[in-house]
Amino acid sequence: MKKSLFLILSVIFVILLSSFTTNNNKYELAIEEKLNIQIEDSSCMFVNDLKNNEYAVVSTNNSYFIYSIKDDIVLEYSLKSKSPFVGSINPIYCGPNAYFERSNDEIISLTNSLEKHKISSINDFNIVNKTKATTFAANSTVSVKHPEFFYNDLKYSCGDDPYSKDGDCGYVGLAMMIAYADKYKNDNVMSDVYYQNDRTKIGLTTDLPKYLKTLYPKNGTISTDIMNTMKEYSKFNKINVDHYSRWLPFFTGNHLIDTVANDTPVELFGDFSSTISNASAHAIVGYGHVSNGPDGYWRCHFGWNSNGNNDYSDVHVNNYTLGSVYYFKLV
Repeated sequence: MKKSLFLILSVIFVILLSSFTTNNNKYELAIEEKLNIQIEDSSCMFVNDLKNNEYAVVSTNNSYFIYSIKDDIVLEYSLKSKSPFVGSINPIYCGPNAYFERSNDEIISLTNSLEKHKISSINDFNIVNKTKATTFAANSTVSVKHPEFFYNDLKYSCGDDPYSKDGDCGYVGLAMMIAYADKYKNDNVMSDVYYQNDRTKIGLTTDLPKYLKTLYPKNGTISTDIMNTMKEYSKFNKINVDHYSRWLPFFTGNHLIDTVANDTPVELFGDFSSTISNASAHAIVGYGHVSNGPDGYWRCHFGWNSNGNNDYSDVHVNNYTLGSVYYFKLV
């Protein structure tokens, strides 16, 4: 009887181990296919974010890869460093470069022990960021110094290709922000060949977004990939740039509004609803914000060329859920 029980338990263990190994291999193979690399002698652990979304962390002795099971994308990886979750008992993943350990009612950064957040305050913060304008100052209107660049100059030609694929919106948004910096801050940020009219610097061709995508051909609907694209662009074009890329809940509405008020457009990634159009997993450029008590809206370029029926260059977005944000400043 004992021998039979041992055999049954052994079979169950082998089945469970086989299932676990198969799942691990599935995520490893997905990463290899997306990055066109080969991973050897790896291990896999699973971490959750604050919304209980699950991520596979595949790691070797000197590399790691973080894969979103829900979105089927590699969010980040390094071929020269160990997993940031090595030794972590209760890991929490809050997006690229945001690695935490859960301890009772708070999360503590694995890279900076001085950074701590109460779980309750983070949950409240998530809720606040999903509302219209409750975090913003009442009765305020702000914009970049030249909002007309977006609602006039880029109205009919913002660089969008009507035949582009999903995910290209992030590169279109980045192209518009690069053009704004070139026209009003430093004439060497961008070649004039990307303008529809290189004399007046009005309108963008589709070439700049396409070029940006070749620099970092990833998912254009998350801020991290667009930041890495801009890093490559600034390196090749020899310009000095400070980058700001944050995932919810590590940014605030007030900070974004202050950024726009200081003449820096911001790229917003998430789900958006407006009187003109709705879009999910989209990227738009915010160049102004209007607050009026509990009501308010972002003034945005929706990333599409306007036509006779719809104006996508001055869209008032009053209902949205932001997942991440990005902007850059010349230094």
